[in-house]
Amino acid sequence: MKAYLVFGFFILLSDVIVGKCDVLKTWEFGYKDKVLVNTEGTIPWTVKEKHVPLNVSDCYELSYVKVSVKNYLSTPEVTYNNRKQMVTIKYRPLDISESKYTVQAMGHARPDCNPDQPPLQVLTNLNPNPGP
Repeated sequence: MKAYLVFGFFILLSDVIVGKCDVLKTWEFGYKDKVLVNTEGTIPWTVKEKHVPLNVSDCYELSYVKVSVKNYLSTPEVTYNNRKQMVTIKYRPLDISESKYTVQAMGHARPDCNPDQPPLQVLTNLNPNPGP
C-alpha cells in the first residue's frame, strides 16, 4: 500500500514539475466590454482570505470580471460582490494558499456621466475673514 502512495506522489510531483497539471483556475462574471482594471498579486501561505478592490470611477459600470488563480495544490472559492466592487479569494483552513492571482475588470461609461470631465472641486477654505 505504501508503494502505491509513494508512486502516486511521484507521478503527481512529476506532472507539476513538467507542467501537465492544470494549476491555473479561472472564474468569469458578466459580459466583456472595455478594460478598466488589470491587477495582479500574490497570496502568502499565511493568508486564507484575500480581498481585491476594483476601484472603478463612479462614471463607469462594471460588466465583466475575470479572476485567474495559480496554485499547484489547492483551489480557492472565488466570489465577486458587485455592490462593493470587490473580488474575494478564499481558502479553507487546511488548504495551502500560497498562490498568484490576476483580476481583469471590464465595463462601460454611464450615459449620465462624462468620464473625461474632472470632478467638481470642493471648497476647502470657507473662512469669511481672510488674514492680512
